[in-house]
Amino acid sequence: MPGDKVSYNESLPKHQEQFRILNQSLSDLINLSGIENVYEYLTNVLSGYFKNTAVLLITIDTQLNEIELKQVKGIGSTLVEKIIKILGINPVGKHYRLHKNHINYFKQGEVIEISEGLKEFVSDGFPTFAVNSTQKLLKINKVYTIGINKDEQLFAAIHFFALNKTEISDFEFIESLVKQTGIVIQRILLRNELSKSEEKYRLLAENINDVILSCDIHFKLTYVSNSVETILGYTPEEFLAFKLEDIVDNQSLKILNSAISDRIAKTKNHVIDTHIKLWEIKVKHKDGQYLWFEISTNPLYNKQNEYIGIVSVCRNITDRKKTQEELNESQARYKILTDLTVEGIIIHENGIIVDVNPSALKVTGYTRDQIIGKNILNFIHPDSVESVKSKISNKFSGIYEISILCADNSSLVVEIEARNVFIESKEYRVVAFRNISERKITEKEILTLSTAVKQSPASIVITDLKGNIEYVNPQFTKITGYSYDEATGKNPRILKSGYTSPEEYEELWKIITTGGMWKGEFHNKRKDGTLYWELATVSPIIDEKGKIIQYIAVKEDITARKEAEDALKFSEKELKRANAAKDLFFSIIAHDLKGPVGNFVQFLELLTEKSSDYSESEKDDIIKTLFELSIKTNNLLDDLLLWSRIQMNKIDLTPGVHNLSQMLNSSIQIVSENAKKKNIEIINTIDENLFFYANDTSVKTIFRNLLSNAIKFSHRSSQVLINAKLNSLQKGFIEVAITDNGVGIPKEDIDKLFKIETNISTYGTEKEKGTGLGLILCKELVEKNGGKIRVESTIGKGSVFYFLLPANQQIS
Repeated sequence: MPGDKVSYNESLPKHQEQFRILNQSLSDLINLSGIENVYEYLTNVLSGYFKNTAVLLITIDTQLNEIELKQVKGIGSTLVEKIIKILGINPVGKHYRLHKNHINYFKQGEVIEISEGLKEFVSDGFPTFAVNSTQKLLKINKVYTIGINKDEQLFAAIHFFALNKTEISDFEFIESLVKQTGIVIQRILLRNELSKSEEKYRLLAENINDVILSCDIHFKLTYVSNSVETILGYTPEEFLAFKLEDIVDNQSLKILNSAISDRIAKTKNHVIDTHIKLWEIKVKHKDGQYLWFEISTNPLYNKQNEYIGIVSVCRNITDRKKTQEELNESQARYKILTDLTVEGIIIHENGIIVDVNPSALKVTGYTRDQIIGKNILNFIHPDSVESVKSKISNKFSGIYEISILCADNSSLVVEIEARNVFIESKEYRVVAFRNISERKITEKEILTLSTAVKQSPASIVITDLKGNIEYVNPQFTKITGYSYDEATGKNPRILKSGYTSPEEYEELWKIITTGGMWKGEFHNKRKDGTLYWELATVSPIIDEKGKIIQYIAVKEDITARKEAEDALKFSEKELKRANAAKDLFFSIIAHDLKGPVGNFVQFLELLTEKSSDYSESEKDDIIKTLFELSIKTNNLLDDLLLWSRIQMNKIDLTPGVHNLSQMLNSSIQIVSENAKKKNIEIINTIDENLFFYANDTSVKTIFRNLLSNAIKFSHRSSQVLINAKLNSLQKGFIEVAITDNGVGIPKEDIDKLFKIETNISTYGTEKEKGTGLGLILCKELVEKNGGKIRVESTIGKGSVFYFLLPANQQIS
């Protein structure tokens, strides 16, 4: 199935490495002479393969029920010194009691996880605190063990301490390597035992450990040694009663019958043959199983050179045959793996190629006949020949890169791993290579892309699927102030300023997690707290299977552009406001000033040219009207001049401490005449002991305009109420409220009252005309004195204007 193929391709490099180690260790182990060397080699291989893992080897004496810690690999000398300090002794080389339940683990020959961890592993002689301290120091996550056995003979055991949250799963690899080791140890023990026996007890071993038998000229058994009972379970009498076909298998029977026929022929032809013959046959044990024997036959002749029979020595070689079969099976498996591996493998002796695997032929395009027997240098690119010659002569073991020549005269860049090995006492060099031409091209492309990313003027961020930062380029550091180490491992939320809503982030994630690309702006915060704008494009990184594996954001700092845009908007707003102010200014001059001045002219014309037509009482009314017009026009001119000075920032608003109630009474006097005309009562309820700290002229102007506004829009015979109090929400301020019972203001017009660009001028309850300048002037004067102004209104019920003034709290 396609999925299985993907899984196989993903795991193949790992299996190739394990195969390489097993193949190399098989060659190395066979050539080791002592068991201690075997143990040293095994722990080196395992600790080298399993990183972040402590590997311990113990030897086992089941007779004395004790173990000895022989090897500790995979942890540094500093940690070892700390462990010695905790335990009070150096545990290496010491003997400890063998746990009975551990024997069951070891005899299985399989990797077993010790569920209780270090506590179950160590001897009872160690204090609990020492065990716990050691486990904590080493950060032991898992403890595994496996016994080194062969034919139920227990030699040693390997313990694995998986450190720092690691685990071991390659059980089959460990078991294969340990099984190999058990076979080699048994061979060494057998070899040592045999050597010892040959030196000290040669004659005794020949008569006791081997079966000696003889037969007459008719090949009938005439003698068998007593050792037959020990080795095959039969008494000598039982064995002598057997026919040949009763105690050997069919293949062995054919071998023996052929030898007998040959002997009979030579006897008939009077051929004297004194050569010792060797055969390997299977003999049936009394329990029914077949054992392998090596039979050495020596023909006997009398003094007259007449053939009189045969003496044979039968040696039990079952273990040897079993070991050989296991080794053959192992080599066959490795041969299959070699043929199946995608790596090319070449074996040469002194440069002459003796073997290649199919992958080597496939990669290079040569046939087997074109390669075998040729010098390996013939297939090396001239640029790499000297390097290869040096590696061969120095017996270099390791990885390096060269160029090789293919059958079509093209060249390939390959990665080489080579080492010298001994096979049946001959030294060969085994070379494994893989085509990395595409990888080199890819590496060049990656280098180019990497350089572009590093030098990019845009900020680039790559995250994992959870959004955690895995990479940032130098421009990111330059813009945000966060270094590479400070940013990696963190979430981009370290840049959040709070100006982007959760809904916007949700939308971003919804788009990119479904494979789309999001583009937008962020108002983010630098490490130093300052804010900046960036235009970002965020998209997923998708692998060759179409799976999202990472996310990438490419971001441009647009702070300067945003500031320019804001400045432009502000300028446009100010220009609009200035134009509105100019329009209002000229409107007031054209209409609101022209009217009163025209009235002045008309009334003065009446008084000067037609004075005799009017009585003294009528003349007084005209003069009184002229006076009111002059007061009104003067107030308007004051407001215009004050407002124009504010626009040009030429107004002096030096604050001072003033009595609020008295200031209000002064302003009431100015508008009292207008109030009397409409029979409106103005009521001052402000505490006489309440003082404010602001510019008195500007506050008089505020009161005058707001009172005039209240009178203008109030019904005849109503009231205007003024009160004030210290504001509870804004400490240090007095809130003044001017309430009328007038017509009220439509809701849609409230926001326009204080804006010059949306100036509103409406007639009062008795058609009084206004300029619209008063409320705008009030807002600017209130704000210039540090306060705020607002209005609440209900159509048909009236309005309340509130404004804040700084309080002089000491006097209050």
